Amino acid sequence: MEHRILLVEDDRSLADAICAQMKLWALECTCTADFRAVMAEFARVQPHLVLMDVSLPYMSGYHWCAEIRKVSSVPVIFISSASDNMNIIMAMNMGGDDFIAKPVDPAVLAAKVNAVLRRVSQDEQRPRVIRWQAIAAVLLVLTLALNLLASLTARKAGKER
Repeated sequence: MEHRILLVEDDRSLADAICAQMKLWALECTCTADFRAVMAEFARVQPHLVLMDVSLPYMSGYHWCAEIRKVSSVPVIFISSASDNMNIIMAMNMGGDDFIAKPVDPAVLAAKVNAVLRRVSQDEQRPRVIRWQAIAAVLLVLTLALNLLASLTARKAGKER
């Protein structure tokens, strides 16, 4: 399966270099062209991972990450030259999964992207044992509640006779 990457980066030469590197790793990379319509591009591409610059025209990468988080849990990796601690903390608090400081080596970035995609793919393939255990616990509680309700109803009916 070829993974889709959405790259939200306004430095065109860097964006082209990153996309070229992603293609070497058999990753489909789409660069955002309209920075007013990032969510429309997100919906069209349906990426497996988003690479997001912090400083963008019109709205910041933080804004777009928060918007993505409203509809998806897809991994978001911030790439930015604004790499002071406050920006890194802000990126993580706005829903980012990682922060990579510019200048970035596209090969290192591609390796990190692949590592995240590998982890996400493994998580999707794991059996959902925890969910079944939670469902079983809820069913047990409901069964106990129904039994208690039936017992109380029977007692009340017995007292009314």
